[in-house]
Amino acid sequence: MTLKPLTGVRTFTATASQGLALMHELLHFASGVRAPIVMVNVNRSLAAPWSFWSEQTDSLSQRDTGWIQFYVADNQEALDTVIQAFRISETLFLPSMVVLEAFYTSHFMEPVEVPEQDQVDEFLPPFEPAFRLDPDNPAAFSQTVTQD
Repeated sequence: MTLKPLTGVRTFTATASQGLALMHELLHFASGVRAPIVMVNVNRSLAAPWSFWSEQTDSLSQRDTGWIQFYVADNQEALDTVIQAFRISETLFLPSMVVLEAFYTSHFMEPVEVPEQDQVDEFLPPFEPAFRLDPDNPAAFSQTVTQD
């Protein structure tokens, strides 16, 4: 996980299963500081036993972390949803998880229509975070708060 979105850089990562579980603590942090990260998660079971088959245990266990979750049905939807997730996350200042099925989607090859770069650029304006880390103007993120 990274703070790059807080410096004005679009941030993307990908994981599956145990990798997602390992990131659990930082998922809360990312949503708490309103970092619009986009992550693809290839749905797999949590070990043991190891499995490459489809199961939602890993993503569903992240339900309350504050991430928007999009579940896609095929590779075209995965590509399209990643592009859309950046726009949604940057509008709402929340991270997004694009979830695709292990084996059935992640291990299949199928053609996808890749949009032209100028189409993507038109859809995704330059990213300008509402708050950013700036060494010339230090600030704190994720301060302690009370119930009030």
